[in-house]
Amino acid sequence: MTTTQIRQTLGDVVVHALELLGDVAEPPTLASAGAAGTVTLGNVPIAAIAGNDDHFNNLWAYAFEGVSAGDERFISDYAGTTRVATTIPDWTTTPDTTTRLIISRRFRPSIVEDRCIAVIRRLAMTVHAPMVDTSLRFGHL
Repeated sequence: MTTTQIRQTLGDVVVHALELLGDVAEPPTLASAGAAGTVTLGNVPIAAIAGNDDHFNNLWAYAFEGVSAGDERFISDYAGTTRVATTIPDWTTTPDTTTRLIISRRFRPSIVEDRCIAVIRRLAMTVHAPMVDTSLRFGHL
């Protein structure tokens, strides 16, 4: 019998937590470009409300994968026709086409990230690695 290990990054865990909290404004998106204080959202469904100017104003952009992974920025302005979000402060690392983002409505992603780390640490101290069950091998339960 082989076991399958699923590997997730901290960013994946944060995205999943935000989804469980019902805090995700749009599905994760891949950036199509970026600059010091902006990011162009790649595959936001432009036919939806996301095509409207100011749709993502006052929300949080969280980079969970790619060169900007771990960065979060406040969206001060959003241009729907060009999909460009102006962020403050400037990005630590300019987003590029490897950067995957999620837009959070209420919760600041860095706080969710901190809480996820705290939960993982607490679980690591209390949940022990499973012991191998040898009862079937020796014929008794």
